[in-house]
Amino acid sequence: MAAATMDLSDIVLVLGNVEGIENILGLSENRRYEFTPTEGNDGSAVNWRGGQPVKLTGPCLCFMFGQHLYSPQGWVGGSSPDSDDCDLQLAKDNRTGVSRRHFRIDISPGGRCPRLTNLSRNAIRIHGAGGTIILDQEESVDIISRVTIDLGQVLVRAWRPVLSREQERRYNTNVENFHREFMNALPKPAVASMAPTLDIRFGLNNAVYKREEEGYTGAGSFASVMKVKELRTGKSFAAKVPHYKTSDPAGKVRKRWESLTDEFQKLVKLKHAHIVQAIEILPGRNEIEPPWLIMEWVPLDLDSMSLNDHEILVLLRQVSSGLAFMHASGFAHRDLKPENILIHEHTGGFSAKIADVGMSKYNIRGKMQTYAGSIAYMAPEFWESELAYTNAVDMWSFGIIAVKLLTGWESISDGLDEVMQPSRTWHQNWIRNSIIPRLDLTPAGFEPLLRRLLSEAPGERLTASVCEEWLRTNAQELISIQVGDRCVLLAGEERRHVRSIHPTLSTTRADNNPSPRSTIPDTEPWGSPR
Repeated sequence: MAAATMDLSDIVLVLGNVEGIENILGLSENRRYEFTPTEGNDGSAVNWRGGQPVKLTGPCLCFMFGQHLYSPQGWVGGSSPDSDDCDLQLAKDNRTGVSRRHFRIDISPGGRCPRLTNLSRNAIRIHGAGGTIILDQEESVDIISRVTIDLGQVLVRAWRPVLSREQERRYNTNVENFHREFMNALPKPAVASMAPTLDIRFGLNNAVYKREEEGYTGAGSFASVMKVKELRTGKSFAAKVPHYKTSDPAGKVRKRWESLTDEFQKLVKLKHAHIVQAIEILPGRNEIEPPWLIMEWVPLDLDSMSLNDHEILVLLRQVSSGLAFMHASGFAHRDLKPENILIHEHTGGFSAKIADVGMSKYNIRGKMQTYAGSIAYMAPEFWESELAYTNAVDMWSFGIIAVKLLTGWESISDGLDEVMQPSRTWHQNWIRNSIIPRLDLTPAGFEPLLRRLLSEAPGERLTASVCEEWLRTNAQELISIQVGDRCVLLAGEERRHVRSIHPTLSTTRADNNPSPRSTIPDTEPWGSPR
């Protein structure tokens, strides 16, 4: 039982008003979390309630820094009676819909507040002042104010105490210690600390990676990518390394680790010929050094390539294939742009690979609510006052990339970085004045495809799988060569024996070889009159 004189800065989260459970203190070892404060004259009797107006009934429980924490990852709540598996038992068994390990409570490295992560396939509803949030498996939410955790038949009220300025300072110290202990507990290869320099990391199966001279290929807002060589095999790889400072607090160190680990886990699930593959993730020699995400080495991106018309068609089909796999796996990329499409050249052609899935989102319900992406490639629904978009945002981005490639539009992003406060009205005007007029410059055979990709209504856009099939079946009909001043379509064996330095996309058809009608219904593009 927690003492009434406890320091409120030691409390991570208080739980009360439990519904759907009889005698919660009698389950497993729950009594160790019991919290029974008494009235006092120092204001603590009010502050521990978190300022909530609702009446608190029944026993209260609380998670505290350094107490009854058996894993540095946090406290687990569920229906398992095994205290080694579940810290707080919230149901006698899983017949109530509460999984054996249903959720985890820890500290958010970004928000310095309690964070709830759904560990179960059963959804969790979080009811708060701003409405209800539905968390699917592996999704998290920061608890910044009082909420009700809805597990179906079981409901639990959760909140943080109100802290004084001095208590808040001590709380922040506890938070940093929590993150530091988390990082120190991460498993590391036995030889990791033996690396003689920052340029060398030891991996699995005796792998040794060393940064190559002049090996940096690019830098983003979060990380840089450098070329490394595995010394035993001599094979080259890419290493994504987050930006860091030696003075970074433990919370920021953990946030870097979680961001890179999240990207690694996504790539592991997305094994596809047209998605960059992850190899392993390597921690630093100490808590300060950043981790390395080892990936396959693909030196070029789409912006660095000059493609002819046939290659453009191949690339678009490959990218749509990768997107179709992502979407079928429950992921949306959300930041598709030329810099995130890498090109691996090989004998007889090339292979396009979708990269930088760090912004991607797994959401089996299809509705997402987080602002993400690059302005030039963002779909109109990102600018709605209430965000609720689907993976159709990727198809809009794909359509913009297609327009860029098919019209040779090199300056698509010119001036966009200077826009200080982009808005829905600004975006609408930019689409009408800059994007829609470009459709007239694209090959006629592509017009139905692009109109469907750039539809204002997300539900009317082509899916990635339909787009891939359209490109596969229509590619041969869209390739032509220029003979004198006539555009001639060659078919089958004839095409194999004719090469053109500048192949073009056909805007006309030879009378003796008419093309089939497109199976894509014509749809007006975004902003067109209806």
